[in-house]
Amino acid sequence: MPNYKVFQDAPSELRVRIYGLDNGLDQSIKVDATGAVAIQNDGGSLTVDATDLDIRDLNNATDNVLVYGSDGVDNQPLLTDATGALAIQDNGGSLTVDATDLDIRDLDNTTDSVLVYGNDGDNNVALLTDANGVLQVAVVSSYREASETVNTGATFVGSTAQDISLHPNYTWFIKNTGVNTATVKLQISPNYVDWVDDGMDHELEAGESMVLVANVFLRYTRVAYQSTVTDEDTTLELTWQAYGG
Repeated sequence: MPNYKVFQDAPSELRVRIYGLDNGLDQSIKVDATGAVAIQNDGGSLTVDATDLDIRDLNNATDNVLVYGSDGVDNQPLLTDATGALAIQDNGGSLTVDATDLDIRDLDNTTDSVLVYGNDGDNNVALLTDANGVLQVAVVSSYREASETVNTGATFVGSTAQDISLHPNYTWFIKNTGVNTATVKLQISPNYVDWVDDGMDHELEAGESMVLVANVFLRYTRVAYQSTVTDEDTTLELTWQAYGG
């Protein structure tokens, strides 16, 4: 054939098209605008050959990723302490902190104040002082009460003892609710073991009541009681009431 070149002697005009096979049909290999071969999996999968390739979620117990900053010349990993807190230093310069109403200085009692709070059981309350700064103290009184029912016998027996160390103001109320006469007296003790009488014996007729008050202070107090007449027992109601403050 005339004017047909079997061999191309102009390299700029030389072209070669590469084909692949698509289910028996020849298809030209596709590239992008830069000439890179376009690869897709068409809904299947791609097999990649690699060494030590491990694609998974990172685990902080076994993996680590270093975060770097630059010292102006080289990249350096950011430094933390043993707890993971970021270590910050000024490298001999200064640090600038943005804040509102920040005032770092010694406190001055003429211009500054620090409130000291206590708790009233429900809310925090600032401690109160007078104009001279003297702490104001409110004396809080406390009250206690105890009662019991006892039966008299042939010998003196002591009631349940009460500790009056924090409640020195107290009285014993005794009522004979039985049908026979009882003999009663007040006893005191320094140690809950050694008891002494405080005052004289008192006979309390059936249906009568009386009040006993100690003349001398010792830490513990109780009422001793017995039947006035042997085998003529009776019942007593004992009430101890005290307050302190």
